[in-house]
Amino acid sequence: MNDSQSSIPEYYPELILRKLIIDRGEVNLNRFYSADRKQILLSEEQNTFSLQFVALDYLNSDIEYAYILEGYDEKWSLFSKENEAMFKNVPPGEYLLRIRYKKDVLDTVYKEYSVAIKIAPFWYHTIWAYLTLVLLIILCLAGYIYKLHRKGFFERLARAWAVSKGLGEIQQENLLVKASALGNWVAFFPYCNQPEQITFIQRIIEIIEENLDKEELGPTFLAERMHISPRQFSRKFKDLSGITPSDFIKKYRMEKAAQLLLETDMSIQEVIESIGISSCPYFYKEFADKYGTTPKNYRAHHKAGTLTESES
Repeated sequence: MNDSQSSIPEYYPELILRKLIIDRGEVNLNRFYSADRKQILLSEEQNTFSLQFVALDYLNSDIEYAYILEGYDEKWSLFSKENEAMFKNVPPGEYLLRIRYKKDVLDTVYKEYSVAIKIAPFWYHTIWAYLTLVLLIILCLAGYIYKLHRKGFFERLARAWAVSKGLGEIQQENLLVKASALGNWVAFFPYCNQPEQITFIQRIIEIIEENLDKEELGPTFLAERMHISPRQFSRKFKDLSGITPSDFIKKYRMEKAAQLLLETDMSIQEVIESIGISSCPYFYKEFADKYGTTPKNYRAHHKAGTLTESES
């Protein structure tokens, strides 16, 4: 115990600890002192406690006390006649309990007493317990990794990665082949990825191009040229493109008509005949639905834009 005393004009008796109460039960205080009696030793399960103290002045009933548990409290308690310091759920650590008393409410001179208090953590809250736990986790992980190694897991993983990398390169190569084979029509066939599928669609486009001026060009015509039943042909084509063969032929004819209008001096009637459409009203309607204008205005607008660019 450490005593410090202000310069005082009269005798101030010693202040002593009377009782230690843990979880509302009084215990033998002497059992909790360290060997040198300079420290009170508690465990983490005893971290709710109170200490009663008293100044050995039997003639003065106006004594007032104030205390602070340094390391836990932020400020001193107010002076009062209450001679018990109560603490609840104090974390493990080392603290210093300081107690002051004065003889009168108006007195500015006081006597101070201090005692160290140590609260030891549970064994599993110590740094050694944490280090042991981390070490055990590392050993378990190392053992598990070694077990995986013995079973050839990492070799299989490396082979799988190599295969996936190879597949990625093959897919990239297939995309290049697809773009080269299908040209401007590649976007119409998002589900066409395998070499045999690309060849199938490429042949269809060639047949359409070669027979575009034929009015009978349609799903049945294509199926016959592909040597496949119309029903099977339509299903396979839709699986690869998402649209029916008839819709694709219509799109192809409109795209071709727009191309001829811009790149040739053919009359509109000649353009219509070259794409295998016999009905002018039908052509004008489909063209307007796709491009939002008439064939004549489409040609004039785009050729005027091309002329302006060449002049600039």
